[in-house]
Amino acid sequence: MLERTKRNNTLGVIAFVAIISSPITTASATDLATRLPETSISGLNSVLEAAMTGADSLQLRDYIEQDYEGRRLVAAAPKKLQFGGRATYRKEQDIDRENSELGDRLSYSLSLSKSLFHWGALEANREKGEINLEIQELATFETYRKLALDVRKKYLSIVVYHRNIELKRKTLEQQKNRLRLEQERLESGNASVVQVYNLEVRANGTELDLLKAENAFQTQVDTLARLIGYDSQLIIDGLPSEVPKASTLDSSQIASLSGLFDKGIASSISIVRSQKSIDSFEKDLHIAKQRSKPKFGVSIGVTQFEIDELGRNRGEEIFFGGVTVTWNIFSSGTTRGGIASAAAKIEQMKHQFETAKSNYQFELEQAQKLLDLNHRILERDEGGLVRARKLVKEIQEQIEVGIANETSLENAVIALASQEVRTNTSRSEYHNALANITSLLGLDPYAQKFIEKRTQRLNLSLASE
Repeated sequence: MLERTKRNNTLGVIAFVAIISSPITTASATDLATRLPETSISGLNSVLEAAMTGADSLQLRDYIEQDYEGRRLVAAAPKKLQFGGRATYRKEQDIDRENSELGDRLSYSLSLSKSLFHWGALEANREKGEINLEIQELATFETYRKLALDVRKKYLSIVVYHRNIELKRKTLEQQKNRLRLEQERLESGNASVVQVYNLEVRANGTELDLLKAENAFQTQVDTLARLIGYDSQLIIDGLPSEVPKASTLDSSQIASLSGLFDKGIASSISIVRSQKSIDSFEKDLHIAKQRSKPKFGVSIGVTQFEIDELGRNRGEEIFFGGVTVTWNIFSSGTTRGGIASAAAKIEQMKHQFETAKSNYQFELEQAQKLLDLNHRILERDEGGLVRARKLVKEIQEQIEVGIANETSLENAVIALASQEVRTNTSRSEYHNALANITSLLGLDPYAQKFIEKRTQRLNLSLASE
């Protein structure tokens, strides 16, 4: 119990001092956190809450951790006292003796033993069990981080799709209204059959696109609901009418994020996991080096059913105690091979560790570039949306005074619908880019909140034990 608590405290230092209480969680962290999409989309908050408590991937992580908790207990066991015994009851008869009768025989042996000195191999094995469990818990924390990102991305995509469907419906309604007017003109002889036919084709095409979009929308909703263990209708009911206008960082603020990269890499859960893997293989190397050395232990016990000097069984109880020595003097290269393998794995993991840091640096740099690009695209689309809305208003005013016609208005409305779709998509992509770099820097407040809740719940569970 004390070992488990100590290990959990160590993990707390790794996961929270390095990530939550890190020096990088300053004003810059606040600036990023207040711009994440859930701060302006209430429905996304509900979905994230559901994901962090009901996602199947997190439930699976619980089972994996239970597996490694069992392995930790197995790894710690050889250092502790071992108590064992055996008992046999049987009927027996000495056929070499005359008039020997069938009798009862109960034999037993009980022993208490403990390993004394294995050159640190048993302690290394126990520590390896602790490290491997910590690696799995860090993997669970990484699952929280990636799940939060995935849920935001899928939810924003649904919002964009939902907005697109609404715009398609409006377009279809306008096209049907225009078709009805042309049909009336055709009946009065003021329109041609070709004009009416072309309008019918356009309306039918738009209606077909709408049906496809509605089906794709429902598929996206159902996929997200399945991922997080949530009801599809609840997701739909909480959707906003559009992706809210983002509170963006300017180019200089985006450029300044480079100053957080080093600390972000140092506090990265995946990087810490990689370092832990090196520690685990170093324990393997230590164990391998002790394989050919003598091992010492002590045991005491009691046994009954010994053999006397004439080779006959006797029923006396014998107490014993002493020191045991085991020594694998010649292992046919097993020890040497184990050392070579463990040493090679350490070097392999060190190489992977450095590669992981380099890849993480590269990933941060690409995330920063993508955020800057999406920021510039969003600025253009927001400006384009303002101009498109202004154009529709101007044409409506011109129609009232007889300067413009309904066709001009229809074209302007369609252009506005297209611009609204593009702007909502740009807002979504900007939000995703911001969330991604925030998460990579270890500053995602949503993932961290649930990581902290989970660790507190685990500590309470351990205290109750």
